[in-house]
Amino acid sequence: MAYRKTDRPGVRLKKNRHGTYTAVWEDPNTGKTISRSLKKEGFNTKSAAGPWLKMKSAELAEEARRVALRGPLSGVGETWQTIEASYKDHFEAEHGEDAAQRNDRDWLKRWKAHRAGHKIRQGGDLEAKHLDLFRTSLASGLASSTRNRHLSATRAMLNWARRNGYLRLNSDQIKDNLAPYRVPRRLPRVLNSSEVKRLIAKVVRHDTVRYFASRRDKAAYDEGIPSATATTRYAPLAPFVIIALLTGMRPGEVLSLKWTDVDLERRELKVWGAKTARDRRIPLHDSPLLVQFLTALQSKSKSGEYVCGDWQTGPREIHARQWRRVIDAAGLKDAPAKVLRATCIAHIASASDDNEYMLGARFGHANKVSVAYYRQPLRGVRDRGETVEDWMGTRGILLAALRRLKFFPRVRRARRDNSSAA
Repeated sequence: MAYRKTDRPGVRLKKNRHGTYTAVWEDPNTGKTISRSLKKEGFNTKSAAGPWLKMKSAELAEEARRVALRGPLSGVGETWQTIEASYKDHFEAEHGEDAAQRNDRDWLKRWKAHRAGHKIRQGGDLEAKHLDLFRTSLASGLASSTRNRHLSATRAMLNWARRNGYLRLNSDQIKDNLAPYRVPRRLPRVLNSSEVKRLIAKVVRHDTVRYFASRRDKAAYDEGIPSATATTRYAPLAPFVIIALLTGMRPGEVLSLKWTDVDLERRELKVWGAKTARDRRIPLHDSPLLVQFLTALQSKSKSGEYVCGDWQTGPREIHARQWRRVIDAAGLKDAPAKVLRATCIAHIASASDDNEYMLGARFGHANKVSVAYYRQPLRGVRDRGETVEDWMGTRGILLAALRRLKFFPRVRRARRDNSSAA
């Protein structure tokens, strides 16, 4: 029995003579009737297509409300220079000035060249065939991941332009003609113990570079006397590196972690993952060194809001130059900040008895992702101890680093009495 027209507001189903169903709806922007075969969308039955139909109906209702507010396609006559400038302002308000300039300079440049080459002057001049030609033009000379970055940035801009009435295209045309390329899935890079030790050593060196007013002041500071004239040269990286390395949190989650989400009594962190759009709890029972570090860091932060410091005023992200400087010095060329997360997950998955469900809940991943990409068999990890820092073989260097950074008190060794020894 076919659906009635009133069963699904905005979208109705038609059954053809072959027994397959076709979804039909009217575009709120253009008034044109659009037909899509459910089989081509990947649905063999109408019950399987239920969530997709519900989402499409909600999208059409939202688009109809936008059209009612702004009027029918009021901006199709705007030039693309005006549209792109307006989108850059919108992107800057959402992500900051640096991110907006980088997005406009790096990931939208090929789209601008394509648009200029095909003489697409106004928003209404853009057609679906232009998008298909743009996707085809990225096929040569670029890696699949790089192509997808260009396509993702272009899709975001065109969807924004569509929602604001600059285009005659609908969301399905943008989605289908700018579909991402398939990227071969690879296991993430995981650092071994020696690489982690080198990285920690370079991070300590990075954070301890200071300026002093005099040599006497520097000598006094080396003896543990606080200096009133010493100033740090760079924003600190050690808190970010240590927390990401021992918890497996995403870089953005580490930088956005607030002291209100840290419960040292229950030994857990409350993390809201923007990628997963849900809260999760990260236990700290298997990393006592991290609990001690957070306790010392909290006493030093005084009234700070963020765990990694309040030195950022805009969107919280790692300084690319500082990170590149540290990894180059450690001999880890082109290693992204996410390598700390992959290293932690691989060691915990190899050393603990947690199944994929527990790992997925702890690290904010789907079960398939946990099994396929983070269960890397690391040998000898179980025999090193019972904590995360022991599994990585970095407990000693982490203790030394935290003492060097003035988080832990230094251990002073007793001097030998040469005369008594003789």
